[in-house]
Amino acid sequence: MTRRWAATTIVAFASVAATTGCRSRALQPDAGGTGVLPTGGGGASGLGPGIGGGELFDGAARADGLVAGDGTPRDIPARPDGEPPFMGNLSEQDQCHALPNTAPYIGPIGHGNEPRPLSGGTIRDGIYELIQADYYIGGDSGLTFPYIHRRTIQFQQNATHWQIADFVPQSSIAAVDTRPSVTVTFVTDSNTLRTTLDSCYSNAGAVDEYQYEATPETVMLWNEPTRGMLLYLRAP
Repeated sequence: MTRRWAATTIVAFASVAATTGCRSRALQPDAGGTGVLPTGGGGASGLGPGIGGGELFDGAARADGLVAGDGTPRDIPARPDGEPPFMGNLSEQDQCHALPNTAPYIGPIGHGNEPRPLSGGTIRDGIYELIQADYYIGGDSGLTFPYIHRRTIQFQQNATHWQIADFVPQSSIAAVDTRPSVTVTFVTDSNTLRTTLDSCYSNAGAVDEYQYEATPETVMLWNEPTRGMLLYLRAP
């Protein structure tokens, strides 16, 4: 199964990715004028086959069947096998905690349409792994996002505090697992989560917002600035 990767979700990730020099994909309209195609080179050294390159999607259902083209989730998705593991130098940082990053390596998919609105719900405390990343460019043909990702989140205290273990590629042969944490406020009338980076992390106090949708086994987060819809599955 071929998949392309995700960019950012929590406020920490946008700033970290922007400062580590990780490669990204620029989405451009395809020759037929429908859908989007990530541009750039092929696979990256040290990441294994299947990572890099582009896929064309025009808002139809994803080939893996986890989520339809508009972001509608299928029942309970299965944890994907993911991309081959990162073979470069992976260093660990534990600024805020020591949560292991157990999620699979995945790649994103770009869509030319708009995502559906998310309906909120109750997020169960526990550990969740990122299993899918979709980017909806709307009218922004210059949208970019990193080419591979791996992320684990632990929701605590009725999901008002999150610990995040995030894989951040720094080059084709080096990456780091960062571990920020955020305090979360629920804005119920708009199904929005407002996150603030804790003082233990370098960008302490930075704020971001996410629409969300929760089922007993999944959490989906939408971030408007990154145009990313990220799906997390509750770990066994």
